[in-house]
Amino acid sequence: MSSNTALKSLVVMLAEGFPSSAFSVTDATIDAYAVALNGIELEYVRAACGRFIRGEVERFEHSKVPSAAELTREASRLQWAAKSALARDPVIKQVPEGFKTTSDGRLLIVPMGKPLPGVEAAIMQRKD
Repeated sequence: MSSNTALKSLVVMLAEGFPSSAFSVTDATIDAYAVALNGIELEYVRAACGRFIRGEVERFEHSKVPSAAELTREASRLQWAAKSALARDPVIKQVPEGFKTTSDGRLLIVPMGKPLPGVEAAIMQRKD
């Protein structure tokens, strides 16, 4: 799946997560989000979309679709936190079944609706 196709799927999913909002996904909309999200890895965009849909983003009007700027801020924040953790945080040694890690192998990606695994399943240890 191309990056643009994946981004379009995410924007459509995001729009459908706010059914009361009058928001149509057009090619121009996708282009605007693509420009805003340039340089942010898709896994962080996907995570930010999930946080908006689940209502986990503070100071956000949860009755409307996040703008490109709002989505970019949240995805950028998530990416920054993950990249900052790279230098100091440990690598996940054991990935629970049904879960994945980020491309750098340092953060656990928890599928929507799936409970967090037990702490011992995601114990992280410093890689020296």
